[in-house]
Amino acid sequence: MENPLTRTFLCFVLCLVISEDGSITADECVQVNSCSCQFSDGRKIDLSPLSSNDVNSPRFYDVPVSPGSDDMFSWNPCMDFLQPSGSSCQGVAVCHIHLAPPIAVYFNLGTTETAVFSTNDAGQVSLSYQHIETGTPTIQRSSHIALICDQSQEGGFVPLFESDPGSGRFQFELHSKYTCYGDSTDDDNNVFSVGTIICVAALAIVLLYLVGGVSYNVIYKKSIGVERIPNVSVWRMLPGLIKDGFLFVFTRGRTSSTYRNI
Repeated sequence: MENPLTRTFLCFVLCLVISEDGSITADECVQVNSCSCQFSDGRKIDLSPLSSNDVNSPRFYDVPVSPGSDDMFSWNPCMDFLQPSGSSCQGVAVCHIHLAPPIAVYFNLGTTETAVFSTNDAGQVSLSYQHIETGTPTIQRSSHIALICDQSQEGGFVPLFESDPGSGRFQFELHSKYTCYGDSTDDDNNVFSVGTIICVAALAIVLLYLVGGVSYNVIYKKSIGVERIPNVSVWRMLPGLIKDGFLFVFTRGRTSSTYRNI
């Protein structure tokens, strides 16, 4: 029969494993569509309020890498746009504009249908697009937008340019209140995370175990002193069991090969 000590230990192990945001390691934001994703507890990121419905006017239009830069970027979160007529950015989600007077050169950095949400181990959610031009050689470009929570901004699109020059991998940041994981799909807001609930439940079990055990030993067994502690014999053995466990791990279960003479 499993003793209360084992159950208590398992509960605390779960609390240590589960992170503060209520997930084991980092909870993944699973893609719902091209501009939204959802966590396992119902929290979601929805960029649709930032998207323009005008195909000729993306939400973020000609945003320069820095003031006076010859490189600018346009992005529309939820639907493709046209910029401008006759350029290579026809039906794209992200476009790179390079000013090379007297003309401007346009590069397709991905379409809405290639949108992919991803979550790294630290819980950072990103939205990526890609574009592949077949030929000799094959040209591949991609856009990677880190979604950064900022309750003070409606939407701030920050181009960081290429991660490595010539790689075709472009990095961006979106600072917005719409990337702050929103409310859960339930009508009520989740005040506590899953990890918090489990830890509170574990502490409640421990408290109930101690209070109930002590009360039982005092009232029914008439115990006094340390004998009032429930399963006191198990707790007395605990230090020795821990020691034996460490010895077993460090010696890999091997016993001494030294024998005494009889």
